[in-house]
Amino acid sequence: MALLLAGLVLPGCSSMSRMGDLLSDNKSADATVAAPAQPGLATPPAAMPAMPQAPGKRIALLLPLSAAGDHKSLANNLEKSARLALAEGGSADLIVKDTGGTADQARSAAEDALNEGAGIILGPIGVAEVQAAASAAAARGVNVVSFASQPAAASANSFTMGFSPEAEVRAVLRHAADQGKHPVALLQPQSAYGELAAQAFAQAGGGGLVKTYARVPTAVTAPAAAMAKVVKAPAGQALLLPDGGQMLRSVSLALTRNGVDPKKVKILGTSLWDDALTRSTPIAQGGWFASVSPELVEGFFQKFERAHKYRPQRSASLGYDAVKLALQLQARGDFSSAALTAAPGFSGTNGAYRFQSDGRVERQLAIMEMTAAGPKVIAPAKPSF
Repeated sequence: MALLLAGLVLPGCSSMSRMGDLLSDNKSADATVAAPAQPGLATPPAAMPAMPQAPGKRIALLLPLSAAGDHKSLANNLEKSARLALAEGGSADLIVKDTGGTADQARSAAEDALNEGAGIILGPIGVAEVQAAASAAAARGVNVVSFASQPAAASANSFTMGFSPEAEVRAVLRHAADQGKHPVALLQPQSAYGELAAQAFAQAGGGGLVKTYARVPTAVTAPAAAMAKVVKAPAGQALLLPDGGQMLRSVSLALTRNGVDPKKVKILGTSLWDDALTRSTPIAQGGWFASVSPELVEGFFQKFERAHKYRPQRSASLGYDAVKLALQLQARGDFSSAALTAAPGFSGTNGAYRFQSDGRVERQLAIMEMTAAGPKVIAPAKPSF
């Protein structure tokens, strides 16, 4: 593995000077050079104004490598995934910078990477970090492809690769409508994820009843009882539950106690359902959700596990896909927004995807049905757009 990493720039290394310093009048004392005498001039000529820099050609990777908690673990695995992509071929010229998990350090890291010739920035993760890095990059005409999933991280020069419930909700509602399962109701967890799911529900024309609950098992009973009265009626043919794990189990118990039968009401979910606990959650049995095709997920895990002897977080695959994307654009000599938002999109370990002009990602997803043995594909993802 050491041979594969030869020639890669290590995190935090910064040996190239800033272009601004080369054109500045504020040089250090030991670098000061007296202007030569020129006949006919009483004073030295004015300094030539700094010329704007063109975007570089290198690939930068910004990650919170020294942050605390989950982001640090994910950052380390994103970097390992990125280096896997490099090891398979292509340029080994990667600039890696630590954002420390803060907006200020992310801005500084982005500026350092830009001064070292970055023509595109991959990462960071958190919204505040992404916004700070994207602001610095925008001033130099450079785009950012981050690992964030929140819409707030997306902008004209900031493209988000992170997994979001938006695309999943749209896909599963579309499939449900195609199967005659509508109107749809939503039982929404009070969380940032739940808010995104609710927005997608409204944008996709969900338009049915929406009830919210605090993510505490004891807070589920009342909204579940109210929802049960509606979805048991002839008009309620499908119910979206964008939650997973133990909370989905609590919601399931509350709904079934109030007479909701998943054989009569189609239950819909998101990729949060893809865990062992959901497989034994009664109300999820026979339910549908949208997700990346499982064979693609497994393919990445096997690739990573061969190299590092363990399985990373699901989102670690984004590091691999981002580097493959950047290498493809680098080979074309085009990191522009037009190249990033090309209609045909791209393909990676998570299937076909493309970026919208507002910076959000659109993915081709498979429709899964939950069974006791785990999710199975009932409608394959399209291989392209």
